[in-house]
Amino acid sequence: MFEFTKPFFDDVEKVAGRIRGAVQQLRIAAPSIVLHDYVPELLQRVRRRFPIFRLQLHEAARGDAERLLQAGEIDLAITVIDSKRRPEIHSRPLLELPLILLVNKKHHLTTAKQLWSRDKIEETLITFPRGDAVHTHFQRGLDQFGVEWFPGIEVTSTRLIEHYVANGYGVGAAVATPGFKPPPGVRVISLPGFPPVVVGAAWLGKLSPIAEQFLAEVEIEASVVKRSTKLR
Repeated sequence: MFEFTKPFFDDVEKVAGRIRGAVQQLRIAAPSIVLHDYVPELLQRVRRRFPIFRLQLHEAARGDAERLLQAGEIDLAITVIDSKRRPEIHSRPLLELPLILLVNKKHHLTTAKQLWSRDKIEETLITFPRGDAVHTHFQRGLDQFGVEWFPGIEVTSTRLIEHYVANGYGVGAAVATPGFKPPPGVRVISLPGFPPVVVGAAWLGKLSPIAEQFLAEVEIEASVVKRSTKLR
């Protein structure tokens, strides 16, 4: 019996490997706006080369994305790239996103200089929590102008910032994503002199063929966005 079944068990690992390899897997982490507005089109392009694959999408800020990478739960993250990332994480910058202020259109504020010229800013600042890249870059920009202005309302998404600004709770600090349009009742104020937030791809180790293809599509899309931005 042993001699009869031995060839089968000797090849179990090979067969299992072929089965696992037959269906590619792609696991991505990114902020909700990226997953909603950009990833669907990118996946359509990936399907031209990989028609069938399993897909896992994780909504994640930078800290969560790094944790998922370290745990081996994702292949690739689209996230903020900065000097604080772990050395073992590979990264590739894709876009620089400018910081902006969002104000209710009923508010008299039209330029950032109107705020910086004051002895004290009375408006409530609505932005991301301390430690988030947007918060860090915004405070760095304020330091350049010698201005103190700390968050009164902390939220976890740009859409929440927009919502609370539209409802008159304060002034929001966010980033302008490609093609960004403010919601009704909200005005955008630019922040010249503030450092941009760099968004890129991050991963650990060697990428699988399908993850490499997805990264290539992301880079192509980023190049298109850069060219269209320069033409405006």
